[in-house]
Amino acid sequence: MTAGRWVAVDFGVYREATTPQSWHQRLLAACLAGPAFASHRAAARLSGLLDPAPVEVAALRHRRRRSADVIWHESQALFDNDVTEIEGIPATRPTRTVIDLALVLEDSEYARVYDEAVRRRLTDHFSVLQALEKLGPLRKGSARVRALVEQRLNQR
Repeated sequence: MTAGRWVAVDFGVYREATTPQSWHQRLLAACLAGPAFASHRAAARLSGLLDPAPVEVAALRHRRRRSADVIWHESQALFDNDVTEIEGIPATRPTRTVIDLALVLEDSEYARVYDEAVRRRLTDHFSVLQALEKLGPLRKGSARVRALVEQRLNQR
C-alpha cells in the first residue's frame, strides 16, 4: 500500500484516502475487524427503525475488540437465523434486534421501535416470544420484552 493512499479504519481494515468517511463504512469496518455483526441500535438503523444510531456491534464471546468510536457487545447465544445481511453489512434480524434493544433504549423509545417493527411486519409478537424462548429465561432484558409483548397482545 502506497503511503497516503490508504487510511486505516479499524484493525486490518483500510479505505482509500479519497473516500469520504460514513456511518455505514465505519460499521462495516467494525464488523470486518471483529469479526462481528451490527446489533442493537445500529441493526435497528439498518432496518429503518431508528435514526441516528451509534456504531454498535456484537461478537461471539472472546472476540470483542476495543475501539473508541464503536460500542461492542458480547453475544453469548446466537442462532443461525439471528443474523442476516442488510445493505451489505452482517446484522441481526429485526426479531433479534427488538429483543436486544430492550437493553439499551428507554421505555418510550423501546415501545415505539417495537411497535414500528410489528407495524411494518419486520417481526410479530409470536416470533419475538419464540426467540425469547430460545434465548432462555435468564437473558438480560427478557422480562421487559415479554411484558411489552403481553401488553400488546392484551390490547387486541
